[in-house]
Amino acid sequence: MEMEEKVRSLAFGGGGETELHPIVIGILILAFVFIFFKNQRSYILPFILLVTFLLPISQRISVLGLNFMVMRILILMGWAWIIIRADQYSFKLNNMDKCFIAWVSSNIIFYTVLWQDFGAFINRLGFALDSLGMYFLSRKMIREYQDIKNIFVTYAVISVLIAFCMINEHVSKENVFAIFGGVSEFSIIRGDRLRAQGPFLHALLAGSFAASILPCIVSLWVNKGSSRYLVIVGSIAAIAMVFLTSSSGPIFMLFAGIFALSLWPLRRILAFIYLSAIVCVIFAHAIMKAPVWALLARIPLIEGSTGHHRYMLIDNFISRFDEWWFTGTRDYGNWGWMTWDVINQYISQGLNGGIITLSLFLIVLIIAFQYVGRRMKLLEGHRKMQFVCWSVGASAFANSVGFFGIAYFDQTIIMWYVLLAIISSMETWAQENIIDAETIDHFQLPQSL
Repeated sequence: MEMEEKVRSLAFGGGGETELHPIVIGILILAFVFIFFKNQRSYILPFILLVTFLLPISQRISVLGLNFMVMRILILMGWAWIIIRADQYSFKLNNMDKCFIAWVSSNIIFYTVLWQDFGAFINRLGFALDSLGMYFLSRKMIREYQDIKNIFVTYAVISVLIAFCMINEHVSKENVFAIFGGVSEFSIIRGDRLRAQGPFLHALLAGSFAASILPCIVSLWVNKGSSRYLVIVGSIAAIAMVFLTSSSGPIFMLFAGIFALSLWPLRRILAFIYLSAIVCVIFAHAIMKAPVWALLARIPLIEGSTGHHRYMLIDNFISRFDEWWFTGTRDYGNWGWMTWDVINQYISQGLNGGIITLSLFLIVLIIAFQYVGRRMKLLEGHRKMQFVCWSVGASAFANSVGFFGIAYFDQTIIMWYVLLAIISSMETWAQENIIDAETIDHFQLPQSL
């Protein structure tokens, strides 16, 4: 019973009181003025991302039990700008858009049926605002390559700012973001390693965010001039963030992103590489005494990492298929030691929404890679735009690997929604702006930064 209550508290969240630091109030006022009075569409989304990732998710306004975190307030501001300005830009829903809507809908329905509680439904409404709100806001705002570049420049700036704070966290053993609440003032130490987390709820999330945006930052190399200095500084900062978390999951994710980028010269034989990887996994599973996912427990990059826990989660998830396949399950906390801590995005989909929700999540991921592959073929001969698309695909690959060791539950998930929107919008920004992207030699920081 105690374990179910723990799972229930993690599942519902919500409640609490309004918690806004005076600095955050000032930032929200600044955001309101910038969005509604500056009227610079191409900088609205970067500004929202800048504020979202630099503030702990605990900052919120609570109204009748509904929590409006800063990121949700900013999403609503973005949509308000679109409505007030009567923005005429439209796009036709593609397969990814439709599958994304289906995934969110499935999540809401099956999660509510699973818990049979009004609190669960309210929780999923918040999830819908985050997912659909951010995804389609990004789809509306991303129209050309300059919009993509502004987002990636913002990621580079964010990585530099947070890396600086995390270095200070390592030195002083205190988290400067604790003044906003929601994150511990004193950093967690595992063994003899300090795990810096910055404004994120956990070190794993901080490292995963940095590892995911690294390929995006690297893609700015196609712009000559001062942008390349930002690539170098931003990349170093993102890598530093990963290692400052002292977490093996983000390190694997970082290596996955770098590995994907390194395959750029071999892009024409990517299908062969995919097939070879699948064959190797099947062969390893056949000759190993333990299942192939047991490798998660045998390759710890950091002393004290929870690789065995990740292995047990996957093993139980597969062996107990009959318990969760229909609508998910509430009893996973009793599967074994620490199994209430679902640090696996794929398993989280199944446990909270059954096989349909998990399948739709995987379909969205597969379509994302298909879109990148198709756009790469159509851009043959336009190396700069090809490399940008490849880097976006590398970021998606890093996330798909990282999902085996983390389930996003704070502002990090916004990065994932924006990435999917970038890929979904790829047909627009990677085709209509080929000439502009090929001739850009210099770049300027967005004025909002």
